[in-house]
Amino acid sequence: NISIPRSFNIFLFIFKIFYFFYFIRKYDFDFVNSTNRNSSFIIRISVFLVNLFQKKKVINIYTARGFYFHDNQSAFTYSLTVYVERFLLKITDYVLSQSQQDIDFVVNNRFFLKDRIFYIGNGIDVVKYQKITTNQNVLDFDNIFFNTNSKIICICTRIVSGKGLNDLMSAFLQLKDKGYDIKLLIIGDEISQVMHPYKKELLSLINNSIYNKDIKITGITANPNLYFNLCDIFVHPSYREGMPRSLLEAMSSELVVIASSIRGSKEIIDNGIDGFLYKVKDVDKLSKSIEHVLKLNTEQIELITQKAKNKVNDKYNQSNYIKNILGIYDQ
Repeated sequence: NISIPRSFNIFLFIFKIFYFFYFIRKYDFDFVNSTNRNSSFIIRISVFLVNLFQKKKVINIYTARGFYFHDNQSAFTYSLTVYVERFLLKITDYVLSQSQQDIDFVVNNRFFLKDRIFYIGNGIDVVKYQKITTNQNVLDFDNIFFNTNSKIICICTRIVSGKGLNDLMSAFLQLKDKGYDIKLLIIGDEISQVMHPYKKELLSLINNSIYNKDIKITGITANPNLYFNLCDIFVHPSYREGMPRSLLEAMSSELVVIASSIRGSKEIIDNGIDGFLYKVKDVDKLSKSIEHVLKLNTEQIELITQKAKNKVNDKYNQSNYIKNILGIYDQ
């Protein structure tokens, strides 16, 4: 278990690069698969250096859960991130990408060869994430919150600013002011390794609201599916994703889903058919999207949620996802 620095420190990065250089040579690996940002930056360079100093070729694989350049960056940051990733791709043998949009970008811009990048998508346990109607008390939580006729809106996330929680809070409060009988459930919590702590700010927003009793945070849980079964609408207002797993889990659980129109989410959702998309960071549009869903009748909701569930069963089943990745490893 080797720690990876979460913030950029040039000296620590160089130390870790040479640490992995030693580690990879010591254990004589055949291929090394790194994933996402700091770890892939360090490890791909380490593998490249190993291959410079030994005859045996170590295959350098990168699993991309969304490249770190995205539409919501400033022009400078976007250009810099693209440049860094372009450099790293030159020393990478194969890429496994969760996003088709990322594949199209790097292939069309000739950053990487088409026959060396594979689409893997994502996959979830569709058996675990299925709608179950039960009155059994399965949650160590305030059941008074759920014993109501209110519509419950939920999000499942790490509590960090980039997940769009401020936007969701603003939209929720707008709808409460309009008189809608709704509650907000935040499934998740802040994690200890977070780079930019945000929970304190979120708690301040909640505690200073007159609707604070209608907002709950569950804390970290291994079973978000149990909460999904008690909710009505799932919102995914994130600013950047690869292929959002929680969105797939919510669709499988037969929740009506609303998501920001970002990479990953717009690959999963057919807007207006199996879910709804809105322009990222557009709080008014998010509010109107939630309001639209609240006005749908039972038949319309069932049509949307069944299409969403069927799509996840067909395209994002965990067993098929794993078989696909193992098949690529074999190749």
